[in-house]
Amino acid sequence: MLPRLKKHSIHIQYAEAHACWLETYEAVKAERDDAAEELKVLYPEVIAKLVGLLARIREIDAKIRRVNGTKPYAYGEQWDGLPRLALTECDCCTEVRRPPKTAITFAVPAHAAIA
Repeated sequence: MLPRLKKHSIHIQYAEAHACWLETYEAVKAERDDAAEELKVLYPEVIAKLVGLLARIREIDAKIRRVNGTKPYAYGEQWDGLPRLALTECDCCTEVRRPPKTAITFAVPAHAAIA
């Protein structure tokens, strides 16, 4: 094949392959952008609810400790049949913190291969 014709053929093959790839790229990019926008709205709401619930659980656990610690016992009295209240046993209650009020950002590489 002549050098100019070969170069032109390679250019055409590249242009066709790139056009096909670009359609996939744009579709995936749109999906990613939609999901990111949805997450920007949903994430703060979910975290606010979760932090509120975990704070409430911590308060309830404190009440449980107080109730369990102050139950009256007397020798000779019939047991009332009520067991000690169990704590929620949620270790995450002490670890979860409200996220900063700054905007959520997403790190997206400038170029990543699409499978």
